[in-house]
Amino acid sequence: MAAFEDSELGLSCEFVESALARGDVAVGALDGTTLVAYDWSTFSAAPDHDGLWTKVNRPYRYGYNTFTRPKYRGKHISTAISFFSDTYFLERGYTERIGYVDISNLPSLSARKHRGEERIGFAGYVKWFGYRFTFRTPTVKQTGFELFAK
Repeated sequence: MAAFEDSELGLSCEFVESALARGDVAVGALDGTTLVAYDWSTFSAAPDHDGLWTKVNRPYRYGYNTFTRPKYRGKHISTAISFFSDTYFLERGYTERIGYVDISNLPSLSARKHRGEERIGFAGYVKWFGYRFTFRTPTVKQTGFELFAK
């Protein structure tokens, strides 16, 4: 609950309550009693950008809303969180992790490469005259990954 009071973490009570109500899981890293990084995962659907949602199906879990405090970046804490949480998810039948990273987010792309994650394709959306048109490449479609408006 102390994380809600720390504006640097960007967590609101509403966000956490709705994520937990959906069954989403957060894994974090502490330095003493200070939360320095976190990674949220969903097994169903989670809010994305611009009013869209991201959906996945078993055996995939979708890692979203990952954050590391600036002071701790570059230390591969997100990699440690990912490896640490793998056992928890594997025991529950979620054998695959799928991520969706903006192509201009170079630090996140670098972290995923460092973890040995494989790029399987592309998904996204285009806005045109107030409408959003989603797309995904065939390999992404095969996973069940989908962007949709709720």
